Amino acid sequence: MKKIYKILSILFLFCTFACTTVTVEHKSLTRQQIIEAPNVNKDDLFVKANTTAVDVFNNADAVIQYSDKEAGIIKGKFITDIAVYGGTTRAEVTITIEVKDEKVRLSFSDVDAWYVNIYGQKVPGEPNLKHQSSNYKKLSAILDALANRFTEKFNEDTSW
Repeated sequence: MKKIYKILSILFLFCTFACTTVTVEHKSLTRQQIIEAPNVNKDDLFVKANTTAVDVFNNADAVIQYSDKEAGIIKGKFITDIAVYGGTTRAEVTITIEVKDEKVRLSFSDVDAWYVNIYGQKVPGEPNLKHQSSNYKKLSAILDALANRFTEKFNEDTSW
C-alpha cells in the first residue's frame, strides 16, 4: 500500500511540473501605413480602395463591413490561410482604409487566428500564430504584400 502511495505521489509531482503553462510573447500585427497618391483626389482613391478591397477579399467570409464615401472610410474583414506543418492556421484581420485627397491610411488590427481542419472547420485550441514565430512571419509577409497591392493600385494610372 505504501508503494502505491509513493508511486502516486511521484506521478502527481511529475504531472504537476509537466503541466505548467508557458506564455510566449509575440509582436503585435497591428499596424498603420500612410500611402501617398500625388494628384489623385479623394473620390478616385475611394473607388480604387473599394475595388481593390473587393479583389483581395476573395474568401466567402471576408467582406466589406462598412463603407462611407462621404467620410472616406472602408472597413472590412480579411481572411487568409497559412499552411503549417500538419495543418492550417486561418487568420482574420480587420482592415480599415481611410482616404482623403492624395493620401490613404491603411490600418490592420484585431488579428485573430485559429487552427482549421481539412474541412475548413475551426478546431479548438490555442492559435499557433501566438507561439510559432514562423506563422507570425508568414502572416506579416502576407500583410506586407497586401499593403503593397493597395499601394500599387492607388498609384496606378486608370485613364483609357
